[in-house]
Amino acid sequence: MRRILTAVAAAALLFSVCVTVFAQQYKAEGSIYSIRREFEEEKYHDYIEDGLVFRIGNTRALADGYRCDMDREYQHVMPYKFNDVSYIPIKFSLENLGFNVEKCDDYSLKIQGGDISAEADKLFGGSGDKVEYRYGVLYASARDIAEFAGLNLYDDGTLIIISPYEAVKKPNEQIINELKQSLEWRASKMYFGDEGFILGIQIHPKDPDIMYARTDVGGCYRWQPETRSWTQLLNVIPREDHELISVLSLMPDPNDTEVVYALV
Repeated sequence: MRRILTAVAAAALLFSVCVTVFAQQYKAEGSIYSIRREFEEEKYHDYIEDGLVFRIGNTRALADGYRCDMDREYQHVMPYKFNDVSYIPIKFSLENLGFNVEKCDDYSLKIQGGDISAEADKLFGGSGDKVEYRYGVLYASARDIAEFAGLNLYDDGTLIIISPYEAVKKPNEQIINELKQSLEWRASKMYFGDEGFILGIQIHPKDPDIMYARTDVGGCYRWQPETRSWTQLLNVIPREDHELISVLSLMPDPNDTEVVYALV
């Protein structure tokens, strides 16, 4: 019995030491998210070091060269495009660029220089792109984040790089493609604003690249082959009318690839 207790105590001590070492490494790497080092070669330095790399529709990013989840609980935080503008999460982006950001509530943040809220017209000193609110997260345009941080921006509609280095202004195409491949979609949880199910997927009869997905509580989505991501089609519905995003049936117009009918 004494040997068993001794063995258990030794195992507990070893576990404690491992956890402590991991925690120290976790903190030492400078990220509050999951960590995995990427792209060690020197040629990538000016693209990933001291900055951020995003891919539209992907819940993971490269922060200072480390792969990380933008949200570890639901994994619904991700860059997206709206009216041809690329949006990225404000808190995640600015924290990983060295700013102090405090979340006041779902609709507002306290940042160096003032407060940002869902009602804000734009980020301080930005281009004028509206601050957006999605499922408890505030987003700003990538160009406003880069301008606010005083950094350079690369944005081709799929890949977004915010960097202090001039290389991103005239980037190497091969490196850009490698970064895109690195941030390809990968298996993860999907978040639609509530727990629920994907009830069906419809493929357009004239164009197999056009696909729509309907959900019981999360609205309907259109597949974007250019960015390899799903775009929410019902995010125009006000939050107070959230019951309208339950889609009972969905049908693409067989004669018009830009029209889809939804029964909510």
